Amino acid sequence: MKILKEGDHISREINSIRPGDFIVSQTLMSPDDFYGVKHYHQNAHFSFVLKGGCAEAKRDHYERPPGSITWYQAGEPHQITKVITPSYHINFELSESFFSLYSINESTVSEALKKHPLTGILMLKTYDELANPDTHSADSLRMLLLNLILGQAKLVYPGIPLWVKIVQEILNDRWTEKITLAELSLTCGIHPVTISRYFPIYFSYTLGEYCRMLKIRHAISMIRSSPTDLVSVAYACGFSDQSHFIRNFKSFTGMLPTAWQKL
Repeated sequence: MKILKEGDHISREINSIRPGDFIVSQTLMSPDDFYGVKHYHQNAHFSFVLKGGCAEAKRDHYERPPGSITWYQAGEPHQITKVITPSYHINFELSESFFSLYSINESTVSEALKKHPLTGILMLKTYDELANPDTHSADSLRMLLLNLILGQAKLVYPGIPLWVKIVQEILNDRWTEKITLAELSLTCGIHPVTISRYFPIYFSYTLGEYCRMLKIRHAISMIRSSPTDLVSVAYACGFSDQSHFIRNFKSFTGMLPTAWQKL
């Protein structure tokens, strides 16, 4: 089995930023030259499929379509088994010093990746930083990474009030609907003032911002997975007009929807 040391890939690296305790990179796998050997990485890492896709195997075989994110523990064997079209990935490799510095462990990261509604949005911001690096990019990427991991920690750790979990489920499951504060209050049996006061603490957004963010998260997948025009995507995601959609897409991702569509 091949062992990949820090900073190594089985795919071709396009660009990377290496602050020291973590590495962010964009890589490319092509059908003609992908290296399908079973291997593991010395460091834990996660990988987001930006474009294309592939098939992979750990204990089981699974597909990795655009927009999907996969977590790999340090030393976890896996193997790329199929690449049909050129597959572009955004990768975060986390060293032991990173975990030590922020007093977190691999399971914290794994759970955050599963539950964070902003994952796709943060990965697009990461792509933008890699494509247009400057002296602030390393710090920007660190903030994006910590937001991804620790920004969701309030919704992952034990001890979260039941009403917070209920609100999260309602908003995530009914993201196309207009959910009011009054309805949330009635459903959860919690005073609207209490929800208003603590919602930004647990969700890191106001109610309106969180709902718009969920719509953009789904728009990211819709644009990549189908040839639907952007006007249709805007209306399918509950935006009243295309300009409102474009403004929110740019605000959350750092890029225009047309740029994501053409990527």
